[in-house]
Amino acid sequence: MAVKTNMIRKNIDTLIVILFIFISFISIFLIKNYSVDHLVFFEIAKKKSILLKFKEHFTGELHSQFGVHFSPILVLTFIFDSLKKLLILKFLIMSLTVFLIFNHINNKKLKIIILTLPALYLLSFNSTIHFYENYFAIPIILTSFILFKKKKIGLGLIVFTLTFLVKEEFPLIGIGLGIWLSFEYNKFHYLFYSIFSVFIFFLITNFLMPFFAELSGMNQRLNFLRYDALGNSFKEIIIFIILNPIKVLFGYFFLHKLIFFSCSLYSIILLKNNIRHCIYLLFIPLFYSWISTGAAGSTNGYYGSNILYLHFGIPILSLIIGLFIFYQENISKNFIEKYFKFIIFINLFIFLIFFIYSIRNLIF
Repeated sequence: MAVKTNMIRKNIDTLIVILFIFISFISIFLIKNYSVDHLVFFEIAKKKSILLKFKEHFTGELHSQFGVHFSPILVLTFIFDSLKKLLILKFLIMSLTVFLIFNHINNKKLKIIILTLPALYLLSFNSTIHFYENYFAIPIILTSFILFKKKKIGLGLIVFTLTFLVKEEFPLIGIGLGIWLSFEYNKFHYLFYSIFSVFIFFLITNFLMPFFAELSGMNQRLNFLRYDALGNSFKEIIIFIILNPIKVLFGYFFLHKLIFFSCSLYSIILLKNNIRHCIYLLFIPLFYSWISTGAAGSTNGYYGSNILYLHFGIPILSLIIGLFIFYQENISKNFIEKYFKFIIFINLFIFLIFFIYSIRNLIF
């Protein structure tokens, strides 16, 4: 009996991976009702066209999918042309994510902490998530950080640039990435990547998205619904933030956001030795998540603020795990040893809370 117990303890990380993959797999069969977005991605895969017109579920207006979100990577869904096959694609992506974590985190206890992060399980299992284009970004971001750790910076940047094909928001993260690399390696020519990212974001939002929308015979419209109270354009939102900084930071769903951010970001404490550099990378996605206000008439402020619970937090989750991979040697082993059980308890406790919170959407 003692031998079996020791064997389980010795291979607990492997068992967690097996459990994760199992949960991801059975979620394919548990989901009976599909989200509107999942149905849109299904239509794109089935019709094998990026010029799909769809009825916007907030306004009821017809739009071009690629006029609302720039996601050419969705061509990879063409061979997953059924509702269940898209869930299988999600399963493959999440399994690859776990494989990368398992093979590139050397400290076993740190590996267990990351593998039990509630967000990973919720993204894999929570039926409110279904399939979203953001999933493609997770292994891409982790691979880029693995390359950064190996000091293959150029190749890592090339890999990270693939996220620009996932959604129009990822060049904004590229701005912070260039700043982070500049301070991390004290080589400020990496700021050119930030400038490049600004250019790409401008190109995508001002030329490529309108182009795809026009090909579809529809109007182009960037999705500002999650910032509804701040304005309906970049200009309006920026002016509102400058003139109303207190209201922006504390006036919209403050307590709601504080709870969700705390439950999502507590693991960053492990990166305390490098927290200043981490902020360079995380500030932009954290800021545009924090200032989200929800759609008109919304009372929940879901858009972006529920980092742990919805797909909007995928970029931030991926960046945090990437930072764990990059800075793992700098994370205090004494700190991990001292607080390991406590962190695992927090991971499981928060997962349980959010799982119960989402159980209404699961059909067994």
